[in-house]
Amino acid sequence: MKAKMEHIWKIKYILPALLVLMISIISFLIMWFSFHSYQEHFIDNLTAEHKNTLSQIKGNIKGIQSEIITISDLFVNNKDFLKIIEEIPAAAAFGYTENYHTLEQLDLSIREMLSHCSFNYEIQFISENDFFYSTDPAKIDVMKLYKEQLWYYDAISSSDDFYWLPSIKINGSLAYDKHYFSLLRFIKDSDGKALGLLMINIPEDVLYNTYCDLILSSKGNIYLVSKEGQIVSHKDKHMLGHFYYKMSTFYELFGKNNAAIISKSEIPYLFSKYETDDSSWIIVEEIKFSSIQEPFFNISRTIVIFVFIICFAGIIIALLASKYITSQISQICIAMDEAINGNFNIVFPDKGFFELRTISNACQQFVNKIAELLNDIKKRERLKRITELRFYQMQINPHFMHNTLFSIKCMVDMDRKQEACEMIDSLNSMMKNILNTDQKLTTVKEEIETLRCYISILRKRYSNSFIVNFDIEEKCEEMLILRFLLQPIVENSIFHGFANHKNDGVIYIKAFSSQTHIYLSVEDNGSGISPEILEALNKESSPNSKHLGINNVKARLKLHYDKNADFLIDTRPGKGCKITIILPQYLIHVSNQEEDADENIDS
Repeated sequence: MKAKMEHIWKIKYILPALLVLMISIISFLIMWFSFHSYQEHFIDNLTAEHKNTLSQIKGNIKGIQSEIITISDLFVNNKDFLKIIEEIPAAAAFGYTENYHTLEQLDLSIREMLSHCSFNYEIQFISENDFFYSTDPAKIDVMKLYKEQLWYYDAISSSDDFYWLPSIKINGSLAYDKHYFSLLRFIKDSDGKALGLLMINIPEDVLYNTYCDLILSSKGNIYLVSKEGQIVSHKDKHMLGHFYYKMSTFYELFGKNNAAIISKSEIPYLFSKYETDDSSWIIVEEIKFSSIQEPFFNISRTIVIFVFIICFAGIIIALLASKYITSQISQICIAMDEAINGNFNIVFPDKGFFELRTISNACQQFVNKIAELLNDIKKRERLKRITELRFYQMQINPHFMHNTLFSIKCMVDMDRKQEACEMIDSLNSMMKNILNTDQKLTTVKEEIETLRCYISILRKRYSNSFIVNFDIEEKCEEMLILRFLLQPIVENSIFHGFANHKNDGVIYIKAFSSQTHIYLSVEDNGSGISPEILEALNKESSPNSKHLGINNVKARLKLHYDKNADFLIDTRPGKGCKITIILPQYLIHVSNQEEDADENIDS
């Protein structure tokens, strides 16, 4: 029965339920593509309908441009006009009045010739020698500023024969500014040098009147934009001359099409564009999408509601299936997180789909194997650490015992039996601690007692040539520290610090504690440590054989306390040295647990 249930609850049998969700998604995608295909088809049809309208506007604009070019040709090809331009440098010394009058007469004669022209225009001419002519003389002062405008340099550097200036303000005799669009033609000599600039300025209203009747004010707008994105003609005159579009973004919105639906102020508009033959201007039409295609929105709402229902049903199915599957996977993940955080006693769940239970069992075996390997590594590392600690402990100054025994023999030969007996008692007390290698830790009180025995031996050997003062805080006496931490430091003070002293050596030994640490310090008034030796001692592994005892203490501190202990040296050459050891406070029951673990490893 159990095997049958395992077969039923395999994850592959849940796939039919997920298939329902897949069908919903596919339905949504099909409707989505259908929606957008219909939208593109609708835009194409609508664009085709408006193409004739924009084409008519294009024809009207092209006619105006042709008339403007014809006017410019009448000036450029006129012999009197060319003669005036060539005579301007020679006449500069006599003034320009006669030339100005001749141009004025030429302008009037051309206007009479073009009496059929459908619009008013202005003629302006600027020579390279700062000769100015304008149909409206009041604008000559404004013309003097033209050479300072950026468009002037763009026009003179252009390789085109005709340069259309989209929008310019010209201050005339009227009290307000009026917008013009202009044709610019540079008159050049046979060498290609510019002699002057001919400008034919047409009021913007001329362009606007060609298409204003086609604008449905309630539905949209039509306007002209230059290829730089500047508004050339618009029903809102405040827009004229503004760089309304960033053209790279403009073309990106349309892509390869001539129409696109673009939101403006969160309202969708159908934008259509139509470029003139020379691509200098773009005719843009924008129409509110909702005003021209209300049925389309009804279809859209129906599709959205239908898709929403399918998606909602699919989400419910997905949530139910996902909750059932992921709840089992989550339990495995939680158990694995526990194992990552070091809890290898975790039990992985043994329920759910067959595949998930297989993964869970594999994870359980994997974690158990890791736990076994870690325990084995911990035992090996602890055994290695204990072996090294015992090695360093047995390394502590073995020649000291040889010298002490020799001193005792000398005292016996000199019939100083009482002093010899005292040295033997002190040595015996020290030997008990030295030979007891099984215990790594001792109390501060026991360490100080052993140190007193050691100092007593040395004082007899060196005829009391130095004194030692102890300052031990009472609450520190029962705290646990490593054995023989202070003896090598005291030995260093006596043998190296007092090497040049005879009877004035003083050693201060202190022990005090904070809330979390215990501080042990040995300070002397000896010769101190030279900078070279201090630099060698501060290295992690110093090879200085003259200070083997200090290196021994540092090595044992690192092995036992890792990075939780500090070994500080403060020395002033010629004035003494102070060594401070900072250790974490050890409780007795913690120490007992470590000793029991070491005994288990030894066994």
